[in-house]
Amino acid sequence: MTATHRFWQYLQERRPALLLVPAALVVGAATVWLAGFLVDSPPAAVTLIVVAVSVTCLALLRRLLVDVFGYHEVVAHEPGSVLARGVVSRSDLLVPAAVLAAVPALATLIGASSLLGPFAIALGGVIVSSAIAAAISGEVAHPRVGLAAAARAAGYFAIAAYAAGPGWWEHSANTGVIALLAYAFVAGLAWQLGRDLRGPSEVAPGEAVVSDAWGPLAAVIAWFGLMMAAGSLMAAVGLYLPSSWVVAIVIDVTLLVAAIVGIVYARSPSARRGAIVARFTAGWALGVPMVLALRTAAL
Repeated sequence: MTATHRFWQYLQERRPALLLVPAALVVGAATVWLAGFLVDSPPAAVTLIVVAVSVTCLALLRRLLVDVFGYHEVVAHEPGSVLARGVVSRSDLLVPAAVLAAVPALATLIGASSLLGPFAIALGGVIVSSAIAAAISGEVAHPRVGLAAAARAAGYFAIAAYAAGPGWWEHSANTGVIALLAYAFVAGLAWQLGRDLRGPSEVAPGEAVVSDAWGPLAAVIAWFGLMMAAGSLMAAVGLYLPSSWVVAIVIDVTLLVAAIVGIVYARSPSARRGAIVARFTAGWALGVPMVLALRTAAL
């Protein structure tokens, strides 16, 4: 099997590329557009394309670095994983990681040079947050499992800060831009908790997840609290957009659905119901800014 085929298999198993790539492209384009719109300076088409591609590279890089830094822990505790089976080694991941760092750096330099500062911050944030997340996960005592999730969410915040550069680096940030950045972290943390919801007997030996560490009820309450906080932040962004009352109603309705999804899981925790929570959270976290961006672009 060639190195390219082995890396593709890694992407499919550890983070399905067919899902991650389009999601990152959408959230990158939506974030840069909203950030520019909030300061009355919508980005040029080339900036939107460069940022969307760069966000996708950084998202893939964050995934790779978590496995690079936590390689031995994954091999020890996930015997069925693509890493433990030897499909790719730690050194195999370093080359694509370097490429995923170089491509957005070059693209930003050529097509959006004014955002080089935010890109450098994002790249540093992705590297540091991935190292911290891997270190905490590797030594995790159950009470610290939330810290590992927060470290991973910090990587999303760093990437979002780059994407929102037109709203705070090139212009003076307003409350809407600040709320958009805060939303990236809080929604990312909600997703990290949501994907950690399992059934009581479905946690692998040596694996630490929030539903096991805190209990299913406390975990889902924390998750829904974060969803409400993220919804409030996006409502604050909506105050700067036309028809803000429509935004508020949509967020309220989707949070009501989230409450139902969370209650269903809490009543009878299982991996299947936990997966529904995670998928709902991911779709919601990506869908809300995308809808708002499309709404403003149509004006």
